[in-house]
Amino acid sequence: MIFAIPGIDGQQVLNGLVQYAIQKERQSVSEDLNVIVSNRIKEIDNELASARAEYDIGKMSQIAALQEGDDIKRAQLNDELRALRAQLKLRRADRIAQLDEAIAIARSLGLKRPSTPSSMGHSEPEGAGRDTYGDKQSASTDVLPWHRCAGGGTAGVAGEKPMILSSRESLRSARS
Repeated sequence: MIFAIPGIDGQQVLNGLVQYAIQKERQSVSEDLNVIVSNRIKEIDNELASARAEYDIGKMSQIAALQEGDDIKRAQLNDELRALRAQLKLRRADRIAQLDEAIAIARSLGLKRPSTPSSMGHSEPEGAGRDTYGDKQSASTDVLPWHRCAGGGTAGVAGEKPMILSSRESLRSARS
């Protein structure tokens, strides 16, 4: 039995009702999908921010470790440099003392040119040929310390001392 209400098309009303339900369901599904997508985007953004922060922290940690290593190495090198400068200063002072002593000895012995110990016992006139730079074979063992200077004797030793003193001044000005 079919009921019919005059002026109302039942088929059209039923189809309208079904269309309304479908539209409401589509709207609900669309809203749910938008919420799901929005939540997933927030999760991914949070993961990305976390990964970026972790990367930045790791990078900063590496930079700090490298800087600390560089600072330690720089401090070690500065310590070495100070020690070497002090050592060179002591060597220079020792050499100046040696030169002063050699000059005093050479003057007291009346030496003006380099001599070997073996020629010091001979008394020959100056310029007679015995007053030489000494044997090349025995130069390292029987030559007096002042003999190693460029000109030897008091002249050579006295010439080396100003060079050492001027090199000290040039080192000071280079550090400043």
